[in-house]
Amino acid sequence: MASKGGRPTQYRVFFSYSSRDRWIAQQCVSLIEGAGRRVIHAFLDEKDIDGGDPISETILKGIRQSDELVVLLSPSSKESKWVIAEMAMAFALRKRVVPILHHVEPKELPPINYPYKAIELNDFEQYLEQVLKRARAKQG
Repeated sequence: MASKGGRPTQYRVFFSYSSRDRWIAQQCVSLIEGAGRRVIHAFLDEKDIDGGDPISETILKGIRQSDELVVLLSPSSKESKWVIAEMAMAFALRKRVVPILHHVEPKELPPINYPYKAIELNDFEQYLEQVLKRARAKQG
């Protein structure tokens, strides 16, 4: 699928996480964008929200424009009001939600995540293969 300018449309991933897991989130986003080289853009608050931007509106816009939401579920994030709100927005907008588990068992997932297959952080390469396949399919 091409944009109005004839360039291919990027596959957009919104990355949701607790600020306590910032380093891991940065590494995951770097891997996602590296695997997708120009066909995948990953929204990460610290790189996509500038000083003075309205945070809630920018996050909502990021989720609306995304093809899927990846949520790093950790002991910190499963207690985060922002992470839960972002998952709820993605769910309401019928976006694909991919839970990545880090020191959290599947039985500990918040109720909104029950319908989604989770991937262990140690198996992140599996997610990269899957998202790249979806991004290429969107490219046409």
